[in-house]
Amino acid sequence: MVWVIAGSVNAARAGFDTQIGFVRWVSTSGAGWAISLWYRREPIFWIPEGWVPGYVEWGLSFPKAPIGSVSIQVWTFAITQVLRVIAPIIGSLIASVVPMQKLVAPVPAGSGEKGKEEL
Repeated sequence: MVWVIAGSVNAARAGFDTQIGFVRWVSTSGAGWAISLWYRREPIFWIPEGWVPGYVEWGLSFPKAPIGSVSIQVWTFAITQVLRVIAPIIGSLIASVVPMQKLVAPVPAGSGEKGKEEL
């Protein structure tokens, strides 16, 4: 009887985790995909004529934006790469400025050697 209840609780938890995972994906990655598909033919901005060779203009407008512009897919890729480089730098700067708290478990007063043996 206890195993049946534990099994149903585990099944309910697995189902809940799956649903929450789907909602989380739709609200983060799914939204990015939807925006990318919706605006795939729209230029993010235009590159002045003659600044880059024609094959670079084609690459920047890939897959469907007009030639001479930057597509949302290329722009998203560029922003993602910049954030991947900058995020660890900012994290290490914050870690060097903000002192870390020591994660030491408090030992009860008067426990002496007995407290160490229990750990």
